[in-house]
Amino acid sequence: MNSFALAARYGTPASYQHQDEYLQLNYGSEAAGCKVIVLVDQAQHVIGWTSSGAMCANWAP
Repeated sequence: MNSFALAARYGTPASYQHQDEYLQLNYGSEAAGCKVIVLVDQAQHVIGWTSSGAMCANWAP
């Protein structure tokens, strides 16, 4: 999956930041019950993700 498909499926991230050659996209929040962090490379491909919170059971890029 690339970041464009990710945006189409999950919407705009709540925030983002640069991590060396990667872009970290932050979705949701702990307060909402699900926080998801997705790393994408310079070609906009998802290279890794993690989630935390009770409401995240069905979330996967």
